Amino acid sequence: MSGAPIPSLQALRAFAALAVVAHHAMRAVTINADPGLALPDPLLLTSHAMIEIGAVGVDLFFILSGFLMVYISTPYVEGRRSIGNFVLQRAIRIWPMYILATGLYLGLSIALRLSQGRELPFDASPLRLLSFVFVPSFNAAGDLQPVLGVGWTLNYEVFFYLVFALALALARKALVAAISAILIGLFLVGTALPEGSVPHAFLGNPILFEFLFGAIIARLFMSGRLAMVPPAAALLGGLVLLAAFAWLPNEGYLRVLYRGLPSLLIFIGVLNIDTRITWPKWWIHVGDGSYSVYLFHLIFLYPLSGFLLRKFVAAGYAEGAAEVTALVGFFVITGIGLLIHRMIEKPVTVFLHSLTARGKKTAQTAA
Repeated sequence: MSGAPIPSLQALRAFAALAVVAHHAMRAVTINADPGLALPDPLLLTSHAMIEIGAVGVDLFFILSGFLMVYISTPYVEGRRSIGNFVLQRAIRIWPMYILATGLYLGLSIALRLSQGRELPFDASPLRLLSFVFVPSFNAAGDLQPVLGVGWTLNYEVFFYLVFALALALARKALVAAISAILIGLFLVGTALPEGSVPHAFLGNPILFEFLFGAIIARLFMSGRLAMVPPAAALLGGLVLLAAFAWLPNEGYLRVLYRGLPSLLIFIGVLNIDTRITWPKWWIHVGDGSYSVYLFHLIFLYPLSGFLLRKFVAAGYAEGAAEVTALVGFFVITGIGLLIHRMIEKPVTVFLHSLTARGKKTAQTAA
């Protein structure tokens, strides 16, 4: 049934979030480790592909978002819920915690700079502060990245929500076709704009079609046609392709193919085994808290990793320090994210939903 809970979606969220945390935990002790520590070569973290492949969690998130929006679309397509309600629900889901995470990171960055007698960071400039409302901009290195590094994916998420809302307004009875047309049109506009501009970099990135992958899969799933795909074959095919393309960079223009297609097959495989497997409750819990885990992990990961590495080196245990630090960082940061989910995200979300429900009831009474 359209809109019925699918445990595998939560399981996929958990996997996607933890894959990204593992990816960054390994980068923090290798590629991005403080060169002043003069760490010996890692014992196990020697493969660039192994370190980088965890970024595929982002591609899974994009496909999952495209799927979920279409999967829950029936009330909006039938007119039982308004487009404004859709936008409000999405805003409640992502904006409050994003503001909190961005503000926390920016505040800590400014405090650190001031305590060291250095100039305020580039991220404090007015243009960069527009990332609080998901406006893309280039950072000091010329990368299309907001104040909060992981927020680049949220910029695309919000972009897709707006595309989805526009598709509902234009052709709700042909929703996926409308989404396709809008995405293709905006992509073509982006590629035609001047190179080096923010719109060109943002709209001209084929990664935005990963949302369309998810939307198409949702339509096939809801019609029952996706059930014809053997889950084992899809999973195996996805993992084989992922391994075969692991050496390619995450920043590549054709990431949508060599990360997106394997992710699509893995997504289909997991989706099609949903009725054949019972996911552990703790794994579903991780999926529930995946947004907070993802949103806050970099804020705490690098300070923690740097602290642990310095302690290991000072104690004379530099050999193997990278691996131990990455492992400890992975579990500690995941735990912090889940704690934030339970102590802040859930209460805030429940409060905002009750507030909007109360406002709607009051408006109906007044009418």
